[in-house]
Amino acid sequence: MQQIRYLGTSCFEMVGASGARLIVDPYLDGNRYAAIAADDVDQLDLILVTHGGFDHLGDAFALARRTGAMLFASADVAIAAKIDGLPEELVFPMVSGAHREYAGFAVQAVEAHHVSITKLADGFISGQPLSFIITDTGDPSAPVVYHSGDTSLFTDMKLIAELYAPTLGLIGVGGVPHLPHEMTPAEGARAAEWLGVRHAVPMHLVPGGGDGEAFRDAVAERTPNVKVDVLLPGESLPLPQGAVAT
Repeated sequence: MQQIRYLGTSCFEMVGASGARLIVDPYLDGNRYAAIAADDVDQLDLILVTHGGFDHLGDAFALARRTGAMLFASADVAIAAKIDGLPEELVFPMVSGAHREYAGFAVQAVEAHHVSITKLADGFISGQPLSFIITDTGDPSAPVVYHSGDTSLFTDMKLIAELYAPTLGLIGVGGVPHLPHEMTPAEGARAAEWLGVRHAVPMHLVPGGGDGEAFRDAVAERTPNVKVDVLLPGESLPLPQGAVAT
């Protein structure tokens, strides 16, 4: 993995060993916390969307249309993408348990405890929300990334740890104004413990609002061996140090 960059809210950009680019939950335009605009994304190979919430779906359809990137998404988002006119060959619907490799990335969809409702022109469609396990197939030393989406805390995170052994957790620990918080910082710290990650980054929060720092403190209390980086939008994760145990 060459780079993992936080772009704000729950959006991360990853550059694989092959140079391919992946983006997760690209809520950019209209997001006052975003580091870049959608038009600033010039090369993209794969888009992952955890669910249909506006602050996760964001600019996914426009980015896929403009860049030709493949879209992996919850089933309702995938249906909405096809209705929106995206070519069927660029859309892969996922449910928990689904696995697919593309552009040097292996993506495993896992269960999330939340809701996915995607707006259509004349109504809504619902489906299963997801979290993702993301692996760079070209770099055995790269972290195995868990992106929580908007999940709340649930005990089968221990099973995810057993099956997929994530080493880096991108964990939602707060919320954006006027929206519910799926996990508190303390709950997020327990999630990091149950997932067995060695490195964690808080997301889905207001930059500088204190949730990231509260998460870091809670992790230090529960599992002091876990490294936490609180990133501001636009900052990149320091790699490889800390991401994978040596």
